[in-house]
This record gives sequence, structure tokens and C-alpha cells, in this order.
Amino acid sequence: MQILRIAAIAAVISSLGSGAVRAYELNPLKNKYHGGRPEGGFWERISETVHEDITDAAVWCMAGRETAMPSAPCSLDAPGRTADTKGNKWNALIRGVWWNDDPNQHLFGVHYATWAIWMRDAQGIAKTHRDWLGRTKALNATYKMQYRSHYGDLQFLHAMANADGEAAAEVRRRAINWIGFAYAVAIGNIEAETKLGDIDDPVMTEYFTKQSGWTVNHLFAPKFTLGRSTIPDVALGSILHVVQDSFSDSHATRDYGSSPVCPHGRILEFHAYGSQDSGRHGAADTRSAWRTNSNFTLKMNPVEASARILQFAKARAEWHTAVRPYLESELFCLDLDSRPSGAGEYAS
Repeated sequence: MQILRIAAIAAVISSLGSGAVRAYELNPLKNKYHGGRPEGGFWERISETVHEDITDAAVWCMAGRETAMPSAPCSLDAPGRTADTKGNKWNALIRGVWWNDDPNQHLFGVHYATWAIWMRDAQGIAKTHRDWLGRTKALNATYKMQYRSHYGDLQFLHAMANADGEAAAEVRRRAINWIGFAYAVAIGNIEAETKLGDIDDPVMTEYFTKQSGWTVNHLFAPKFTLGRSTIPDVALGSILHVVQDSFSDSHATRDYGSSPVCPHGRILEFHAYGSQDSGRHGAADTRSAWRTNSNFTLKMNPVEASARILQFAKARAEWHTAVRPYLESELFCLDLDSRPSGAGEYAS
């Protein structure tokens, strides 16, 4: 059993190293049961805890604003966890941050090899339209969520286009629609046991008509759950994943300067992974890449944006008058110089 587990972890290491995870890096294995492991070490040879670090920093920033300095800028780092901190296994928000990369929850369990095999198969189908057995396949709405998230029609879960040539406004529409649905779950407007087919939402009609019998609970926790009451935090974590990925240079090109429409900066292009070099893409998703990004501003960086979303959710801010305007006019602002999706500077 131990040999099989080591082999499975090795398969995950191989997949992560190939750039298969098109997102800021995350690692469900490190700090799973206990907090406080320092940066580096064996587990981070697999993948760094970038999404987790950004989320921890955002939570810390929001807490500080509530108790001391409401307008204080967010630090890119949170204080280190102590050894007695509960592991991420019990953190529903972190589970949600993981979900976009692992919606079938293989990495959260012990099915690491399955996750890696599915990634290889999805990549093959995307490139050749044939699965690992040579059968003709298409990554449509009936396929597994992991396949759709990384190589199919749900790539907005990583703030990316599905293919070259897609208008920035269209990619933004998909991402914001998803955030709107997840936000409704996060603030309790949609309950965990609601069936997807009973939800009047554009995301459901566009992407989940084949899953109308699923509940929201099943969508966000198909195998492992901390209970129905934690699903709002899982949905909130999924929003954070999209927000954070939009600051990775291999996911989107941003201009952090002001423009007539976007005084706090704007997105110039959402990228498409299919035309990118996976190794170069992956290098932009590391901890060092986001910590050393000198283009970030006090108002426009992944920690600040994540903290804003957390504050909205805690206050149960109204979607149409508060949250959506922030997304459209600040976080995902577009001006006349936006362009169709492509590889950016990461072409294969």
C-alpha cells in the first residue's frame, strides 16, 4: 500500500511539473492535518501552497481591518501558522480554493494517481479528440468536471479563455456569472440542498443542464464534505480561486496603469492554455512569481482583491449594487484596448 501511494504521489509530481494545473499552484497534501509546516520541504517539491498562502493573507488582512485599521493595505504575506493550527482538511474556505483545480476531489482524498491520469487523458482529448483508449471523444458538458475545468468549457474557473480568439468581454462574462452563482451560495441565497435544475441562473442553463439532478452540495463536495453548513465557504473559496488566478501573468495580461474607463488598471487579454507552453505557463504560477510581481498596486493585487471578496461576503453585500460593479469596473475592468484571447507571452 505504501509503495502504491508513493507511486501515486510521483504521478502527481510529474503532472504538476508539466504545468497540467493551470492556476496559481496549490497543494492539498501539505498542511492537510496540521498547520505550521515551513515553506519548502518535501511536499513543496510537488507543488507550492500559493493559493493557500494568498487566501491566508487575505483572511488575516480582513481580520485586521475589522479590529484595527479599516483602510490598511493588505500585506502579501500572512503570519506563519503555528504547529497547533488545524490543517486545511478542516478549512472549508481552503477546500473551496482547491475545488476549481480538483472538482472531483481526487487530490483531497488519496486518489492522486486518478487525478494525474485524468489530467493526461483530458489533455489528449483536447489536442487529438481521442481518449487514452483511442476512442473519439469531445470535452462537452457531459464530461467529468475535472476535464471540463482544465481543458473544456469551464476554464473560466481559472480566469482563462477556452480557446484562442475569444473576446475579453465574453471570457469576463463567464467568470463573473460563475462568481455571481457562487456568491449567492456563499451568502446563503441558494441553499446546499437545492437542485441545480431548480436554480434560475445563467450558469445553470449554460453549463449544467445535464446535471440538473445534482444538488449544490454535490457540485461542491461530491466525495468529501465537512457538512452542508460549510458549503457556503466552499463556494466562497471557489470565487477566490478565480480572482487570484486572474493576477497570474500566464492567465491574463493586465495593465496596472490608469485609463479613461479603468482608473485602477485593467485586463488587456485573457489567455488560452491550449496554445501555451505548459512549462513557461507553470513558472508564472509559483510563489516567487506572485511575490516578486512589481506591477501589483495597493488596490490591485491578489491578496487585496481576495480580501475585498471576503468582506463583501461577510457583509452579505448586494450583488447588483456592490459586488458586480466592483468586478466589472475594478477587478476585471476592460477598456477599448482589450484584445481577443491568445497565448500571451507563453506561446508554445
